[in-house]
Amino acid sequence: MSETSKYFAAFASIMKITLREGNSSIDEKRILQEFGKKLGISSSEYFELLDSYDSFDITPVTTRNERLKAFYQIINVIFTNDYQNTNKNEWLERIGVAIGFSSINIKYIVLKSLDLFKSNEPLTESIYIDEINNMNK
Repeated sequence: MSETSKYFAAFASIMKITLREGNSSIDEKRILQEFGKKLGISSSEYFELLDSYDSFDITPVTTRNERLKAFYQIINVIFTNDYQNTNKNEWLERIGVAIGFSSINIKYIVLKSLDLFKSNEPLTESIYIDEINNMNK
């Protein structure tokens, strides 16, 4: 393949997180496929990754705000595609831990994130980060 999509490596990491334990649900696989489309991953890239996702390294971001920005983008894609009937909590928790959140805190971050996205209030990345950073205050 001569040229890959802009988000090829990032999507490879997300695919690896989702599929590596071999117990991904049908809903998670559907989210993954739609997520790839939203990121501009072509069908050929998707199937290439499906065959080789385990060979890609996951590089977690280093700061909390970088993790929150990445998490915001992931959840935004999910809500843009209207997965209201999909059980996404467990998948989001796995993604969150893989990008560097603690396994204890991620449960609260996922619940607060979903509440924020479900509300009718406008939600920008900066508002999201402020809300998550201040949820215990």
